Amino acid sequence: MVEDGVTEIDETLAERLAALKSDRDRGKVALERIKVRLAPEVTLEPEATADEQLAYYREHPEQFERKPRANIRYLRLALPAEDDSLRTREERRLMARGRSLADTLRRGVPIDTVAAPLGGSIETGWFDLPATAIPGIGASPDLIEDLTAAERDTTRRVIGPAITPLGVVVGVIAAREPRRVPSMEQVLKELTGRPLPCLYRLSPCPCGSGRRYRECCLRKRGPASARNRLPARLQ
Repeated sequence: MVEDGVTEIDETLAERLAALKSDRDRGKVALERIKVRLAPEVTLEPEATADEQLAYYREHPEQFERKPRANIRYLRLALPAEDDSLRTREERRLMARGRSLADTLRRGVPIDTVAAPLGGSIETGWFDLPATAIPGIGASPDLIEDLTAAERDTTRRVIGPAITPLGVVVGVIAAREPRRVPSMEQVLKELTGRPLPCLYRLSPCPCGSGRRYRECCLRKRGPASARNRLPARLQ
């Protein structure tokens, strides 16, 4: 009899415990739903508040990261057509000349000076790294390898010589930009296609510096452009 009573009590307690756990789980689900309604997703959409945009920018920097970039100036030594009988001999000769030109560039002689007798230097314009092809030159494994090495070693600026569809190419990295996260202002301008709306002088600066607008980006823009972006009563 005693054992039967203990068994009934155990079963009752187990049922009550299961009910309590079920109530707790339902309460957690309801609480999460309330949190979602009270705290909308932070976003950079135009309708989001400035604080929401800034919070999203700070919490997700990887989404705004820009790849490293390079801008190359190069010279080329023309080669005969691939089916020309002189092609192989000219490749050897021009590669040797290209190595000599590369050594001259490493000594600090400007590429425009080196390229002047050859018709002048050519600029690729900015392109992202790592690259599978170089603007104006095309795919060149040897030049891509040199660019990859130059990305690791920022003191390296001469690339080539290398045989490309254009001929033998020798160049220098004229300018480079490291991997970076642009300012909050630049991100918003790119997303909306227009400058930021008017900001009050005492407002927090949208770039995220923690300083007031007048002490940060307002000062960088200069008096004329700043006046154009402030309400008339604050100009």
